[in-house]
Amino acid sequence: MAILAIAFCWAYLVGEWRASINPPRIKSHGRKAIGIFKMGLDHIQTVLFHSNFGENMFLEIMSVITLGGNNY
Repeated sequence: MAILAIAFCWAYLVGEWRASINPPRIKSHGRKAIGIFKMGLDHIQTVLFHSNFGENMFLEIMSVITLGGNNY
């Protein structure tokens, strides 16, 4: 259960970081097109499963959780 909690927090923090760089568009009904958690989870998956991002991007998403999200 603790591992799931850490993974959830990591995905959420990465999503907040990504949203601060490139905010999701707002649909006509006022909600975001993609949630913060989903945005973070998609980015983590992309970095982990595609080798073209390299080590720098992996270290960058790791720093989001180790610094508590204060690096943006």
